[in-house]
Amino acid sequence: ASGPQPVGDDGKMIIVYDSGGHAHTITTAANKIVPSHNLLTFQGAAGANVVLQAVGGLWYVVGTSLGVVAS
Repeated sequence: ASGPQPVGDDGKMIIVYDSGGHAHTITTAANKIVPSHNLLTFQGAAGANVVLQAVGGLWYVVGTSLGVVAS
């Protein structure tokens, strides 16, 4: 699957935490991260994190720290 499934995955959450302080990216299918994004970039700060929640087949960013950028 290219992202969360509508209805079946609603409410599921993913937490991604950068413990090493290196640059990382998370890539999804087109427009699966609200609003209309498909890339999360961790800019290399140890402790950077993002919390995503599935709703209606999309990922919503419900929490993030400095150093994580959606595009």
